[in-house]
Amino acid sequence: MSSARCLPFLAGVLMLGVACGPEHPDAPRGRGWGDRPVVSSPPSTPPVPPLPPLPPVPPTVAWSTGGSVARQVIPQGKTRAEFQLWGAGGGGGAPGVGGGGAWVQAWFPVSLGDTLEIRVAAGGAAYGGGGGASYVLRNGEVMLIAAGGGGGGVDGCTGCSMVLGAQRGAGGGGGEAGGDGQEGHSNDHLQTNSGGGGGATQTAGGAPGVSNDQNPHGYDECTADGFAGGRNQGGAARQCARSSPVTPACLQVGGQGLGNGSGGGGGAGLFGGGSGAHKWTYTGGGGGGGSSWVHPSATLMYSEGGDAQNPGGIGSSDYAFFAGRGGDPEAGPFSDPARPGSFGLVTLRLW
Repeated sequence: MSSARCLPFLAGVLMLGVACGPEHPDAPRGRGWGDRPVVSSPPSTPPVPPLPPLPPVPPTVAWSTGGSVARQVIPQGKTRAEFQLWGAGGGGGAPGVGGGGAWVQAWFPVSLGDTLEIRVAAGGAAYGGGGGASYVLRNGEVMLIAAGGGGGGVDGCTGCSMVLGAQRGAGGGGGEAGGDGQEGHSNDHLQTNSGGGGGATQTAGGAPGVSNDQNPHGYDECTADGFAGGRNQGGAARQCARSSPVTPACLQVGGQGLGNGSGGGGGAGLFGGGSGAHKWTYTGGGGGGGSSWVHPSATLMYSEGGDAQNPGGIGSSDYAFFAGRGGDPEAGPFSDPARPGSFGLVTLRLW
């Protein structure tokens, strides 16, 4: 019973108490309070256990093949499409880990016969490829983008420049919707100072990583800055001893990696991250993460950017397959080779 309904009832009880005067002397007398029989309390009722939570509604359909393009036509009676997207992870470097992809959960209205196009991000190649982004289009118009992570920078000694806790050459994570991608980390081994690529923003690609070689040892191998990111595209992994650049992360496609002193590629997104600077055969900075985006007519529910190697959204009930995780690095002369970044994931619920 609400308090608004309880108050009149309580007022009535109080009025009855005031109307009762002293007992009439001729009235029959009953037993006093001390003579009343003892009434035992009723047995306590055991607490009712709470109902178990309802299981989450499973997705109508899910896509997890990196680099793939799928289409879904809206059937009769459906008016709302709710998506969760993970961008792909950047490829692992040496010793830089690949950056994790971003996560976006959002919905938008749909009508009978609308065509949805789903592009699932592919992971960046090992040794520094930037991660692709996941996209959703409605009737050819981009509605949602979850950014990819930047690739890890590569030194020239199979990861021997690693310092525990320093994240040397690590790729940056893809940024949350409306935010910026993370910057890649520099590698300053032997004072070679190969800077990380910048994270993408909502209006521009990430800046190229800057080389500031100050090594006092006379190592005169070539150095170079990274490449800037652009719309839908990260800066390509770079090595100055190579005459032509490799393929960058672009749309849902992951970027190529290099090695032996190369900067990590930027992750794709609305805008892509910049690639890292490098000193050939010595060090490479990590690539920056891309930026995520939601169309103004869509409703953003949740979003989380990648953080270092970890993707956003790992607490979602839809999360699976290590989607969006940055690739493991080569961390020393006797360690395992670097690994590519994990592919993205897209799930759909129609209401």
